[in-house]
Amino acid sequence: MRNPVSKLSLLALYPFLYLVRLGQRRTTPTFIMALVLVVLPASSLTWGQGSTSRLMCSAQTGNDMGAKIQACYNALPANGGVCDCTDAPMQGAQTAVASITCNKQNAVVLLGATGLTLNGGPWSLNANGCSIIGADRYQSWILTNSTTSDVLQSGAEKQVIEHVSIASAPGTARTAGAGINVGVSAAAFSGPGDGLRIDDVTIFRTWHGIWASGGSAGGSWTNITCFPNEVPGYVTTNSTLLGTGVNDCIQLGPVGSGSITGTFVSGVVADDNYNDAAIVVDSGVNSATFTHLNIGAPPNGNMTSIHVKNSLRAGNPSELAFINGDLEGRGTSSVVQLDACGSCTISNMTLGGGTNSVLIGANVFQADLNNDLMNFAQNQCIYIAGGLNGSIHIIDNTIGSCSQSLNNAFPDILAGVGVNGLLIEHNHFFHSILCASSGCPVKASNDILLSSGVNFAVISGNIFGDKNGNAVVNQSSGTSILMTGNAGGP
Repeated sequence: MRNPVSKLSLLALYPFLYLVRLGQRRTTPTFIMALVLVVLPASSLTWGQGSTSRLMCSAQTGNDMGAKIQACYNALPANGGVCDCTDAPMQGAQTAVASITCNKQNAVVLLGATGLTLNGGPWSLNANGCSIIGADRYQSWILTNSTTSDVLQSGAEKQVIEHVSIASAPGTARTAGAGINVGVSAAAFSGPGDGLRIDDVTIFRTWHGIWASGGSAGGSWTNITCFPNEVPGYVTTNSTLLGTGVNDCIQLGPVGSGSITGTFVSGVVADDNYNDAAIVVDSGVNSATFTHLNIGAPPNGNMTSIHVKNSLRAGNPSELAFINGDLEGRGTSSVVQLDACGSCTISNMTLGGGTNSVLIGANVFQADLNNDLMNFAQNQCIYIAGGLNGSIHIIDNTIGSCSQSLNNAFPDILAGVGVNGLLIEHNHFFHSILCASSGCPVKASNDILLSSGVNFAVISGNIFGDKNGNAVVNQSSGTSILMTGNAGGP
């Protein structure tokens, strides 16, 4: 005998049976969602404190914010989730006595109006998809009391750090470490889309601002501001200038093995003084592009905007591009200094101040300077070191107000002894804007000076301007030098 089915049971099953019948006629996303809502209990769809995929930091065990974040990481499921630190108990000044480590994939920490000081080791992001997202770069702060420790470490792929400020606490004199150390002990990434994304980040007073230290340090880094010698107003009544003591805003390399490939950096604002330069590229960098740079110099001291120290490696010719921006130098430093480079491009830049606008070392294989404005160098605007045997292209630039030193003894462009491979084409050498109607007391000695032993050089289609001497002084007569189609004199 069959068990009778009550009317109440039929009423409970009616929506399900109706949807099944409807699904026989058409299977639509609406039908599928409705079926899920009927079959699954509401609690399994909750996205909030009750979900294991989104946990509130304040609800976790631990004596400080760092311990609560670590406990939240540990409590997330294997496929990650969100650690929400935006509620009231996690706001204001917070501390982390111990280091924090993200070892769970796709684990995201949300920060509010918080100042988290790391008193232990760094905050390490060691799994794919580990990310830190603040509310705003001047609301969400991560600070360190260490003189040498990194603040944040990125050691895996597909990570995001955005909308935060990173700083050293007052009284902390940095001698090593980085605000963000990228590529720490990580396997090689497969491309720029798989690396770290940094966006809307300000860095105060860390030895390196962002340091790509590993061969897996590719990524996209945008909207970065560096204040090298300043304590932010968050930790003092007012922002305070502290003088020198920071190495750089961004440094790529050196890398012990592998190579840094596919790094894209855009929208860098940096000022004041650095021990080395605002942007430093060292050995082991295969390809990187920097664009939309705004780097200012202090009123005193020495300042280099870009320093390519040694990007070369056997079998790994580097390709570096610096495109679009305003760069400054100061004192005995040059605006751009290229020591050794496989291929370096400086394009659509305004370069002013310093000893030279661009200093090209003897170990540069190829350099392209095009569509740049170079002025107000104390010595030469472009200095090419003797002994270079490569390919230097100086094309479509506006060059003037060089030789600002009192003796006016320097040309706009100097090619040192024994330089081989030089193309100077379609440049405009203009007179100093300091010139009054009565004359120009500050002039370059010559527009171009070719030292002895220069070979394989073409000087073509240039417009020569104001100078104390000649348009071109060629001390290498009889070698393979072609001069044609130039205008202006003498």
